[in-house]
Amino acid sequence: MYTSESFISAIILFIFGIFFQISQPYINLFSLSLLALGFSSIKHHSRLHTWIINDKWFFLDIFCVFLFFVIYTINYYKEFYYLISIILIIIIYIISKIVNKKYCALVHSLIHYIIILILIYLIYNNVK
Repeated sequence: MYTSESFISAIILFIFGIFFQISQPYINLFSLSLLALGFSSIKHHSRLHTWIINDKWFFLDIFCVFLFFVIYTINYYKEFYYLISIILIIIIYIISKIVNKKYCALVHSLIHYIIILILIYLIYNNVK
């Protein structure tokens, strides 16, 4: 059984996605992709009996990750935090592939927390 760090961080990501949407004057693609990512991550990471399950929830989560990062890139690629966040996420992703399997969920949750930190920054600075 895997630990619940990724599941918990996915719930927090979804909650911050809601806060981000509330902070916006209108619904936009970035906030919608963020909510979809949070939802799919919650569902995907709620199955704690194994790390990877190649089913519809896994593929939906991968699609939402791709969609989120495309929209994130389009909207924020000129911002200082964009490059830093992408580099950190790539490094964490690589680490998650080489660490002991019992730490995969913990390491993966760091990716969620980087996105959450970006959202806190965007909300705090009222970035659209």
